[in-house]
Amino acid sequence: MSKVCPTCETIYDDSNAFCPTDGTTLRASDVEAGFIGTVIAERYVITDLLGEGGMGKVYLARHVRLPRQAAIKVLHPHMVADPAALARFNREASNASLVDHERVAKVFDFGETSDGLVFLAMEYITGKSLKQVLKDDAPLPIPRTVGMIRQIADGLDAAHKMNIVHRDLKPDNIIVSRDDAGNDQCKVVDFGIAKAIGSGEKALTRTGFVIGTPEYMSPEQLMGEEIDHRSDIYALALVAYQCFTSELPFDGSGPDRGMMARLTSQPRLLTEARPDRAWPSGLQAVLNKALDRQRDNRYASAGAFAAALEAGMKSAVAAPSALPPPPPPPKKKPPTPVTPQPTPVAVPSAQKAPASRTPVRGGMSAQPIQSVPIERVSAMRPARRRMRLPRIPLVRWATTAAVIGFGWLVLTEGSINRALRRATGLARNVESSAIKLADRAGDAAGAASSLAGGATAAAPAGKGGSPAGTTDAASGAPASTLTGAPAAVGVTPTTEAKPSSAPSSALAESLAQAKAQLRSATSASDSVSAFIRVAKIHHEMGEKSAACSAVASARAVATTDAEKEALTAAAASSGCSL
Repeated sequence: MSKVCPTCETIYDDSNAFCPTDGTTLRASDVEAGFIGTVIAERYVITDLLGEGGMGKVYLARHVRLPRQAAIKVLHPHMVADPAALARFNREASNASLVDHERVAKVFDFGETSDGLVFLAMEYITGKSLKQVLKDDAPLPIPRTVGMIRQIADGLDAAHKMNIVHRDLKPDNIIVSRDDAGNDQCKVVDFGIAKAIGSGEKALTRTGFVIGTPEYMSPEQLMGEEIDHRSDIYALALVAYQCFTSELPFDGSGPDRGMMARLTSQPRLLTEARPDRAWPSGLQAVLNKALDRQRDNRYASAGAFAAALEAGMKSAVAAPSALPPPPPPPKKKPPTPVTPQPTPVAVPSAQKAPASRTPVRGGMSAQPIQSVPIERVSAMRPARRRMRLPRIPLVRWATTAAVIGFGWLVLTEGSINRALRRATGLARNVESSAIKLADRAGDAAGAASSLAGGATAAAPAGKGGSPAGTTDAASGAPASTLTGAPAAVGVTPTTEAKPSSAPSSALAESLAQAKAQLRSATSASDSVSAFIRVAKIHHEMGEKSAACSAVASARAVATTDAEKEALTAAAASSGCSL
């Protein structure tokens, strides 16, 4: 790649680092193509590309004067003009430099070059990410996983003591290397979206966007609520479960299902995810506590979680549930008893009784009649044929009708997706019609009840009573007023209850009910409706940021056109952008 001198604009080949004429540091002629071979900030020579993210690229560099290698993170040139991106980049450098711990990658330089490049120089770690380790070796042995979680927890505790929450802990942001003895050495990197608790710093995300990686977010982070260090503990427990089983503890068939499972379901048991492994009996309880939906029920610190894992690892080990017990030995059949048969006795021919012959018409004689046992006679009888109707269960009829109906929808609509949307719309119309009919029936019943009550009040009283509308002698009030019934049919009482204004506590109660509805949702459609309800209540309470976070969470779950239209309307009413 050719280089250019920013002073004299002379183009040189890739072997030169400085301009021979004026000594200016050369830079790449095509900035977007990369910086390999160039010098950044007059002291870092870029030698290789390590990776690329949403904010920039990470390069391997060496110091021109010191025998040191560094990982240089360069912000994308087109993001330098974005104040939020630039502030987030600055915050990463500031937060990471505050944490001085061997389990956190150090940041030792930060600045902006003369040609407008914003960079961050951090400690270069020779190793690979935990994500790559899991790809190569998962599932990891239990002792190795517990040892790695202990090191990561130490780094997180160091950050939490500085009131810094990582907010994006995942296998990609954990670097694993080996020391001379072959032991794992883990370090936490990438504090790009970390936040200092209680610092009063402004949110650096666009309105309506949720920060973090959805697969490793805590329930409160998915809900857009305020988070603290216990969200990092939740993410660390997810990482531990993935190291143990090579899977996540919740349904991972789709991002929306995984998100909803964290809000509504319990984590899968280790024996369900890996029935072929022998698990210590106390390990499951530790993970359940760290993955509790209520953050108050989790461990107080990452170190406490790691200590509980170490204790759970030393508990009794249960046998793998996948190995079936040995089959019992086959039972020997008892010998079949032999019934002794009577020995036939020979009878002299002179003593044999003559066989009786029955005369038959025509002069012919019938064959001698022989006695046949009743059992043989019944066995010789032809079986009676019974007419049997074909047995087709009602469920099979219903299934067949549903398949034929859906096939008709596919043929008429032209595609399966449109047929599904049409079927869903028909089902919703049927449900809406049923609800409307039920409401009308309820209204009719209420009207009938009112008419019956009015007629009773208007009728004359029985013997010894006062007719309707008369005045009670003791109080001077109409009798109908004393009984609580209207004086006559169609007459409205003079005193009516005036509606009172809803207190602010009602909104808080509605918000709690909406969140409970969200946690009990069983489908993506129910989740979108619950998120929209949460957003509207936050908007009524004047909490726009929380409302937009709920809208963003709903957008991650919405799939159908109807859900997206409802989400667009909710975003517009709440003043959020999609």
